[in-house]
Amino acid sequence: MPVQIIEGSEIADLISMKEAIIQMEWAFEKIYKNSKTIPIRSNIEFNETDSTLVMPGFIEKHPYFICKVINISSSRKPSISGTINVYSIRSGKLLAIMDAGSITQLRTGAASGLATKYLSNEDSMFLCVFGTGAQAFSQIEAILEVRNISNVGIVSTSDSKSFTFSKKIREFFSIDCYPLDPLKIPQNSIICTATTSQLPLFHDTDIPSGCHINAIGSYKPFSREIPSGIVIRSKVVVDDLKSCSIEAGDLIIPENEKRWSMEKIHCELGELVLGLASARENNKEVTLFKSVGNVIQDLAIVNRIMDQLRKN
Repeated sequence: MPVQIIEGSEIADLISMKEAIIQMEWAFEKIYKNSKTIPIRSNIEFNETDSTLVMPGFIEKHPYFICKVINISSSRKPSISGTINVYSIRSGKLLAIMDAGSITQLRTGAASGLATKYLSNEDSMFLCVFGTGAQAFSQIEAILEVRNISNVGIVSTSDSKSFTFSKKIREFFSIDCYPLDPLKIPQNSIICTATTSQLPLFHDTDIPSGCHINAIGSYKPFSREIPSGIVIRSKVVVDDLKSCSIEAGDLIIPENEKRWSMEKIHCELGELVLGLASARENNKEVTLFKSVGNVIQDLAIVNRIMDQLRKN
């Protein structure tokens, strides 16, 4: 059987965001239960703006083994490119090569959607997004699947980017979307940070009570989007404790400042999915989901795509 090549343009036809969020339930259960046996990814730094991540991943008694190689650069568009190779555990043969950029965008958005379902106020109607790239788009798509959002505010380093991206969101989702002053974030907002910034995007005082934050842009120990003050006063949930303790600058920096400790992390997202930990306790709490990404999320998306390919 020939190796199947799945281009980025085909991914959306094979799995929707709604289905991806469902797949993330499986992924985070597996991440929590199998954390000790999931390999830590390799990070190859070429320079300040360019790096490559190599991520092998499998789950015991599962039919596929995958190896993801993804190239990340803040100096080019698209900023994420690469491939996911899908192998048969039984035969060891290569079955498929899939576009890693599209799957990364989809599964990262879906993870935030899942976290938002558990951690945000159910009556949250305002979404604030920092960033105007592909990841920002998928964050919006995912949040609209789990909450009845009426308005979307966009924060960017460029007014022109904010206006252009806002127009794109209005036209694609038929929702009110406009550039936002970060000093005017409403209470009970859902906030997604999807940037390449190495410094905090806002001040602690900019975030009112009742907000939920999905921090997905930073994945290096020396960079962060979230200020220490927010980490200190938030209920913090992570995608994977092992990975975040090594890579999540949003958490590592306040710990190095001796203002906070990893021991204060409330739980992993998988624990919420399994009902082993409490979610939001009141409507004034600030909750923070910190994600650096895990290869089992990619495997969850690959599972669905392979199922669809078999049906076709």
